[in-house]
Amino acid sequence: MHIMAKKQSGKKTSKNKSSKTLLSQKNILITSIVVIIVLIVVLVGVVVMKSKAHQTASHSSAPVMQVTDQGVTWLPEKQEIKIDKQLFTPDWDPHTPITYYKIGEDNGKDIIIAILPGIDPSGDRKITLLHDGDTYRIIQQYSNVFNQGTYFGPPHSGDVDESGFVTYHALSAPENMQLSQGLLYHVGEGYSTFFFSDYQKQEEGRKTILTKFTDTPWGPLYTYNLVIQGNGSTDTPGFYPTLQQFVLQLADGEARTYQMHPQFIGDDNVLLGTWNDGTKNTDAFTWNMTNGGCGASGFVEVLPDKEVADLVQVGKTVNGEIIYGFSTAANPTLKGHYGMLPNGTYYFYDSKSGESKQIPISIEEYNAKHGVVVYKDSFGRYDVFVNQAYGIGAECGKPVIYLYPTQTTPVSVQVGANITKSEPLYNNGWNVLAHPSGVLQNSDGKQYNSLFWEGLGKGEYPNVDAGFVVPQSELKAMIWNQTHQLGLNDQEAKDFMDFWMPKMPTTPYVRLTWFGTKQMDELAPLTVVPKPDTEIRLFLEFSGLQKQITIPSQVLSSPPRKGFTLVEWGGLLRNGQ
Repeated sequence: MHIMAKKQSGKKTSKNKSSKTLLSQKNILITSIVVIIVLIVVLVGVVVMKSKAHQTASHSSAPVMQVTDQGVTWLPEKQEIKIDKQLFTPDWDPHTPITYYKIGEDNGKDIIIAILPGIDPSGDRKITLLHDGDTYRIIQQYSNVFNQGTYFGPPHSGDVDESGFVTYHALSAPENMQLSQGLLYHVGEGYSTFFFSDYQKQEEGRKTILTKFTDTPWGPLYTYNLVIQGNGSTDTPGFYPTLQQFVLQLADGEARTYQMHPQFIGDDNVLLGTWNDGTKNTDAFTWNMTNGGCGASGFVEVLPDKEVADLVQVGKTVNGEIIYGFSTAANPTLKGHYGMLPNGTYYFYDSKSGESKQIPISIEEYNAKHGVVVYKDSFGRYDVFVNQAYGIGAECGKPVIYLYPTQTTPVSVQVGANITKSEPLYNNGWNVLAHPSGVLQNSDGKQYNSLFWEGLGKGEYPNVDAGFVVPQSELKAMIWNQTHQLGLNDQEAKDFMDFWMPKMPTTPYVRLTWFGTKQMDELAPLTVVPKPDTEIRLFLEFSGLQKQITIPSQVLSSPPRKGFTLVEWGGLLRNGQ
């Protein structure tokens, strides 16, 4: 039994060894299969990742289909050319040189741009021509000398035809441009820039950064950063905000500027959102540059990257997006905007009583009441929004309108502005009997020498990027001379000086920037019936400086007074002065 048992035990041992061997082989096989499967999965994953990466790379690097016009070619750079004929005669100075550039060809015909020096600070006039044999046809929609189809440019020779109307799709970028990041809308060019190359120039007194953002069917789109240095456009020493807009380079080398429009801002500029405490916002905000002008600006103020860490959530927009405020009153941007308030006070105007006053506010209270908030837009920028309820009360100050018809004429005048003060009373416009002497008989029977208004223009506030830096000792003489250069007569200039000299800064230096008829037509357009033959509109934007800075100079001139003439002067009125 023992031996038998021993033999049986041996068989079991042999069986166990065999089982263990089979199990080990089975485990090895399973492990190998698992390893193979894992390797296959990894390899497939790598292939998929590479494929996706390739697809992504291909998508990002794939060229955007460009808008073209059959038979039309555009030069990479504009070429200055000479034209022997005198096509145009500048009406303010027949000897003023006109510059011509060839920018492309349309089925063998040269496409030419004529640049005529401006007749006031509004800047140069641009006329696009198609050279067809002996005729130079003005292409209306690419020239800024037409108003609703009526030519108001300088006199021209018989070789020029005003009736040209050609559409180039490559130049017809949309007013609203939809990108994958968001919607951009056209905000209009600056008053001295027509060509993209102008944006590439570095000017003394300011730092500019031009960076390609993306390609579009109409050309490359760039971000244009403008850092105002030397207190060029603000009243807070040491506060140099970064301003940004988008610039599209068109096929002919011209520039077209764009900006985003926040979807949570209502037509009345009220920010549609709710604060952390559950209250709905009722204040109007501006995101255009700073709150120092009397209209909108084509630039957005962008918070510097180093200040993003100071942001905390203070509310949400109607769309559920986060509204940020500042965790500390020491934040430079917050301090900069608060510093623009005169002596820590903000301007309050009671529209019912007509009274205005300055109300004290601390920087902590200013921050708590959302004086400045920030929003991260779809382009990844942190945009600065300034609460207009605590602004500095800037308005288009005392624009005065003179009317000089050639014979006694009934005239109606309307202003594209939200008017807060007027004389005589502005009741959806003025209706006066205008005499050649300038005397105006109002509908109430009273006589006036001019029409006066104050308020906020409904249009774009011009960019402040040029002007004059004047020592305090030369300020009065400089303004007197410049108002005459801009077309005011002695009485009009005296009226201007009497009103504005007491309001000039007393700082060692003062920056003077003049806006002309073109900018004023955009900021606060006038509707006058009958239409004047000559319009001279000027507006003074100024800022006090503690030290001298260098900025590009303006060229000042004015058109001759011919026929029924309208003259208007005004300036930027701050703090309810």
